[in-house]
Amino acid sequence: MDEAAYEALRTGICSEPGGLVEIYIAGTSLEDWRSVVTVFSELSSSMLLTDAVTSSGTTFGPHLFEASDEVAYAMSATIGAQVWTTTFAQEDRIDIQGDPRQMQSREEVKQVVELMRHLLHATGKQVMLVPETLSYESVRPFLTMVN
Repeated sequence: MDEAAYEALRTGICSEPGGLVEIYIAGTSLEDWRSVVTVFSELSSSMLLTDAVTSSGTTFGPHLFEASDEVAYAMSATIGAQVWTTTFAQEDRIDIQGDPRQMQSREEVKQVVELMRHLLHATGKQVMLVPETLSYESVRPFLTMVN
């Protein structure tokens, strides 16, 4: 991407009214999730996998997707100035939330793009940056990366 493309992406992210942005990957498996968690572990200065109810630490595994009313799991990872979070809602899709207020400069946007490249390489699947949504098919992505 050239500087103009980074600036256009930054402007798009910053013009989104409220809400979060999400990195979204469809059609995923447990192994794709494992790869994504590994990427975050390698790139982050701080990463936590926790039981959201007790706040105790946990390790990656299939139990993260077996949440009930009493058990839910979360990941929080800090990369540069950005904090990315997820709750392992579904094994077949990855959605990781970030705060657009942490993506105000071109350098911060470049960090997001680099993270997306790592996730594309790790999963081999299309990676999108979208406004926070429950309907991924109906929202226009800020950026889409494919192999």
